[in-house]
Amino acid sequence: MRLSEGLGIRAVVIANVTKARQKYGPQSSQKFDLLVTTPNRLVHLLKESDEGPPLSLANVEWLVVDESDRLFEDGQRGFRDQLAAVYQACTGTSVTQALFSATFAQSVQDWCRLNLHNMAMVSVGLRNSASEDVEQHLQFCGNEGGKLHALRDILRKGYEPPVLLFVQTKERAKELFRELIYDNITVDTIHADRTQKQSSGQQVPQWMLDLKKPTKNEKRRMTMQQPERGHVSRAVQHEKVAKRRKKQMLEKHKKMKIESSEAA
Repeated sequence: MRLSEGLGIRAVVIANVTKARQKYGPQSSQKFDLLVTTPNRLVHLLKESDEGPPLSLANVEWLVVDESDRLFEDGQRGFRDQLAAVYQACTGTSVTQALFSATFAQSVQDWCRLNLHNMAMVSVGLRNSASEDVEQHLQFCGNEGGKLHALRDILRKGYEPPVLLFVQTKERAKELFRELIYDNITVDTIHADRTQKQSSGQQVPQWMLDLKKPTKNEKRRMTMQQPERGHVSRAVQHEKVAKRRKKQMLEKHKKMKIESSEAA
């Protein structure tokens, strides 16, 4: 979106389907030159309603698809069916399709040769190869526990932040976060369950970098509120204090139960 600033292009992002139906429906006067969204959200806007589809792609001149290698993935990770619906909705007489991918998939190339006309392919660097500036190591871990042990071993030997870790699903991201927050490192997660505010990349405050120990009042306040993104040490302290408080409450309840039984 920032790339379109100052160019006179009316660019919009579809983040909420319900609001988009009202804002860009058949009766709306809102117009746009560039639409940015995900395939699934766009498919919902193409579905028929009493007033017709909320959105029409009949005048689309360019269809740009990023992460096109996922087009042919099986299961929930792929979006082949959604993209097919979008492709069919672009009924203009002159539509240019552009498919981008960081990895080269032979299946995508074969599909393009079969379904697209006057295809041109542009490759930057060697196919499916890492940058020459990236040093790669392959390590056998055996199982999931071995992966975590190997990662902790790397972190223990010392590293230069920032570090970016990729996992397969958001559930795995949450699990890894819960494993690493107690290893005396600053760690956070980015996944689809985070709000836009939480994923905005707030600057890490200096007090967190100095690893300042929280006061009693800070601990009490942290137990009453959820930490913001970026305040990673605060998130660690929040969970530690919450667990300690729960343990104290259970011990107090157990003690009161014993005293009441002895009194009886």
